[in-house]
Amino acid sequence: MLSSIKSAAKGTVIYGFANVSIKLIGIILIPIYTNYTYLSKEDFGVLGVMDITYQLTIIVFGLSLYQSLARWYLDPEHKSSQKSMHFTVVIVNMAVCAVSFLFVYLFSPQISELLFSSDKFSRLIWIMFASSSVNIVSSVSMMLLRLQEKAIKYAVISITKLIVTLGVTILFVVFWHRNVQGVYEAMLIGEIAGLILISADIFRNSILKFEYKKLLQMLNYGLPLMLASVSSVLLNTFDRYSLNYLSDLDTVGTYTLAFRIANTIKVVVISSIQLSLIPIIFRKMGDPDHKRFIAKSMNYSALLVMLVILFLSLFSLEIVKVFASNVSYWEAASIIPLLSFSMIFIMMKENVLIGLQITKNSFIMGLLIAFTALFNLGLNMLLIPRYLLYGAAASTLISQMVMFILFYFISQRKYVIPYELKNLLLLIIAGIGLYCLSLVSGHWPLLPRLLFKLLLIILLPMLLIPLKFYEPIELQRIKEFIVKYKKMIFK
Repeated sequence: MLSSIKSAAKGTVIYGFANVSIKLIGIILIPIYTNYTYLSKEDFGVLGVMDITYQLTIIVFGLSLYQSLARWYLDPEHKSSQKSMHFTVVIVNMAVCAVSFLFVYLFSPQISELLFSSDKFSRLIWIMFASSSVNIVSSVSMMLLRLQEKAIKYAVISITKLIVTLGVTILFVVFWHRNVQGVYEAMLIGEIAGLILISADIFRNSILKFEYKKLLQMLNYGLPLMLASVSSVLLNTFDRYSLNYLSDLDTVGTYTLAFRIANTIKVVVISSIQLSLIPIIFRKMGDPDHKRFIAKSMNYSALLVMLVILFLSLFSLEIVKVFASNVSYWEAASIIPLLSFSMIFIMMKENVLIGLQITKNSFIMGLLIAFTALFNLGLNMLLIPRYLLYGAAASTLISQMVMFILFYFISQRKYVIPYELKNLLLLIIAGIGLYCLSLVSGHWPLLPRLLFKLLLIILLPMLLIPLKFYEPIELQRIKEFIVKYKKMIFK
C-alpha cells in the first residue's frame, strides 16, 4: 500500500502543479479584475455569474460522457474497444455542442435578459458558450492522459493553455479595455490552443467505429452523473445566483472575490488529489488492502486540505489586501473562513462518493446532490435577505456538511469502507480550535500577528500526535522521512 500512496502523492504533485498553473489565471488577474480602471465592481459581479454559467454549460452539454468513458475505459472487459469508445464520445460531444451553439447564438439576447435583466451581454453569452464547447471536446482526451498516467504531458498542455490565456487576457482587458467580454474572448483563444495541442492524441486514441450499444450504456450511467454534477455546481453557485437576484451585482462582486480565494482549495488541492487518486483506486479494486487504502487516503487528504484551510482562514484579510487595492472589497475577508471550512466537507464527500462509483450507483448520487442543492437554495432564500454575504457563506457551509453526512451513510450501505471518522472529527475540531485561537491576535502589530498565525498552522500536525490521529507505523515512516531528508540537507 505504501507504493500506492507514493504514486498517488507523486501524481498529486504533478497534477497539482498543472492545476495551480491553470488557476493562476484567476489568482494573478484578481488585482486587474478588482481595479476600477479595467472592471467595475458590477463587471466583476457579471464575471462571477458568467463563471458559474460556464461551469453549468460544460456539465450539461458534455452529458458527463467523459466520466462515463473513464469508468468503461478502465474496465478489462472493454479493453479491446477503448479507441472506438473514445471516438464515439468525441463525435457525440462535437455534435451536441455544434447544435447547441446554434441555439445559443440565436437566443443569446433572451438568455442575457434572463440572467442580467438586459440584453447587452448577448455577445458575451455566445462567446462563453463557444469556449465551453471547445473545452468539452478537448477534456475527453485530456482525461485519457490521466488514465494513461501521462501526467507530464497533461501538465505541459495545461500550462501552455495557461500562458496563452493569461497573455491574451492581459492584452484584451488591460490594453484594449474589452471588459468582461475580453476575459471570455481570451478564454476561447486559450481553449482553442489547448484543443490544437491535444488534437494528435484525439486521433491517436481513436478508430473510426461508432459504439452505439456502449454509448447507450455510458449515457445511462452518465446522465444521472450529469444531474449530480449540475446539482453539485448549483449547490456551489446558488449563493451567487441568489445574491444576484436578492441583492445586487456589487454584493456579488464582493462575494465572488471571497469565493475565488476560498475555492482555490478545491480547484488546486482537492482536484489534484482526486485526479491522482481515482485511477489508482479503480486499479486497486481487486487488491485485498484497497478499502484500507481508500480510508487512509481520506485521512491524509483531509489533513492536507485542513492545513490550506487554516492558511486561507488565518490570513484572509492579508490575502484580500494583497489582491484587492479597493477598500470596498475588503469585507470579503470576513467570509473567507466560512467558505474555506466548507471545503473539508467537499473533500470528504468526494472520497465517500468512491463507494457509489465502484457500485455504479450514479442515480443515487444525482438524487442526493439534487436534494442538497434544493436544501441549499432554501437556506439561501432564508438567510441572504437578512444576512447577505454571511447568509450566503453560512448556507454553503451548512449544505456541504449535510451533503457529506448523507453521502457517507448511503455509500456505506452500498459499499462499506472503514473510514476513521473519529480521526476526521478530531482534525476538524483541532482546525476550528486553532482558528478561534488566532482571533486573539486581531489587534496585534503586523509581524507578531503573522508569526503567531504561522505557528498555529505548523502546530496542527503536531497537535494530532497526542490525539492519536497517526498509527505507530505511520509515525515511524514520518520519522524516517524526516531523518532521510535532514541528512540530505545537512550533508
